[in-house]
Amino acid sequence: MASGRRDALQALRVAADDLPVRCPWIVAIPLVFGSARSAIQDAPASVPEVDLAELCRQPAEQLGRSARIVFQVHELPATWTAYETRFDAGSYVAVSAWGDYQVLWQKREWENPLALLFARRESAPARQLAAARPYDRFAAVVSVREVFLGRPWLEIERLQPLTDHVTEGCVLHAARAITLMAAGEWRLAREDLARARAGDLPEHVARALEELAAACEAEILVRRKAAPRVVPPR
Repeated sequence: MASGRRDALQALRVAADDLPVRCPWIVAIPLVFGSARSAIQDAPASVPEVDLAELCRQPAEQLGRSARIVFQVHELPATWTAYETRFDAGSYVAVSAWGDYQVLWQKREWENPLALLFARRESAPARQLAAARPYDRFAAVVSVREVFLGRPWLEIERLQPLTDHVTEGCVLHAARAITLMAAGEWRLAREDLARARAGDLPEHVARALEELAAACEAEILVRRKAAPRVVPPR
């Protein structure tokens, strides 16, 4: 990513804490998300579908078990600290992952991917990750191999790319729309939200953006009704 593009991203992403109290719609965004469905059809029915955020909150409950998750690629780090775990860089590759329900146009969410996931070198998942790019979205079967420092250390057993995903353009335009909404620029925010909704987005993300667009439309209508009526001279 070019430095100018990176600077633009950093400037446009905002956190809920940065917005005025009069913006209740920012708090409601995660609540409109539906459940993600894993695309891995050959996973045993006994393997539960788990939100990555929930798995990270209570990793001990899944220790030694497999789970189906959906994640989006933040980055593919070349190095990391393995501590006392088995996941050294000589034996594994890693992916820094956002959870499927993280609101990536909020700065706090974008800057805090949920977990590092690992795939054994030369495995099929490792080969798939080698071709992955930021914002790519995957369904995966993972196993909680260890719990260390209060977080799960997850090994990817199966990986399936998904075509619908949040894009950098979506993040840029949604972040700018939130900033414009906070400033009361509802028409401009509506335009950015229309651009943010372009492309093949996950259903729950598209629904979240539609909720924001509906908030803009409601505010525009309120202001239109409140505007003084101009009576032309006779």
